[in-house]
Amino acid sequence: MSKFLRLAALTLVAALGFASSNAFALAIGLSQVTSALSGAGPLFIQYTNAEQFSATNGITSGGAPEGNWGIVQLTSIVKGTALNPQGSDIQGGGAPIFFDQASGGQITGIFWGIQVNPLNPTQATGGFMDLYWQTGTSVNVGAELSAGANGSQVLANRTAADQYTGFTTGTLLAHLAFADGVLGNGTGVTISTGVVPGSADGTAKSYQNVLLTGGLWQNLLNTDFFTLDPNNLAMASRDIRTDSNFTTNGAGAWSVTGTNIIGLRSNDPVRAFTVPEPSSLALFGLALLGLGVGALRRRGTV
Repeated sequence: MSKFLRLAALTLVAALGFASSNAFALAIGLSQVTSALSGAGPLFIQYTNAEQFSATNGITSGGAPEGNWGIVQLTSIVKGTALNPQGSDIQGGGAPIFFDQASGGQITGIFWGIQVNPLNPTQATGGFMDLYWQTGTSVNVGAELSAGANGSQVLANRTAADQYTGFTTGTLLAHLAFADGVLGNGTGVTISTGVVPGSADGTAKSYQNVLLTGGLWQNLLNTDFFTLDPNNLAMASRDIRTDSNFTTNGAGAWSVTGTNIIGLRSNDPVRAFTVPEPSSLALFGLALLGLGVGALRRRGTV
């Protein structure tokens, strides 16, 4: 290898190392968090949420009858590691990118429109989720759970199917649709649980796809990373994979007396994968071009 090539290689490695070490430091503000996520690769996301569940789709607050809906508050995003086989899952443990409020804002949202199978309430179909960035707010799922007041406050705060006071304002980040795959590709089941919610604590498993209908992060998250179902069998690609560990403990105020609507609270994790935005790739290409031109000038070629 020539002296020039060795120098160029070392310069590029150093530049990439510098970029990597800074990209995954805790980002502050929407623009910095967005920049840190661009090209971050595998992500491990933690959250808390409050929700209502009806085995007979008896929830009518905010819109058409549904069996499950809730509000979401992301607590952290860290760099993850893709597991083998590729396309199966992601684990956490990497450098932090976002922490609730410590990063200068909050990521909140709502999911709705999920239809529970009355003949088998461990399975559901359909559903959507919207995520928002909010600057200078301090909403809290725990406070919402405590203020449910037998569902009356919940009904008052849910002003539409996709709106909940305090959780659906700010900048829209992504509009997601729940997608099948948890029971195998093509079944139509978008959420699968081990037990009927309310009968015991359990875990709900699901996938989501990004809908390209708007949202600051729609291109970042639209990566089709997950190509294997929970049994590592090939399936149609999905963008996001979620486990929701639910319990009725502490969520009684979201239950509605005289109905089968029960309150639940749940938490993490979510796994996703991001790639650089086209603008980031263009800037990276210009940087490489600059390195090459500078080296050629030093050699007297240009």
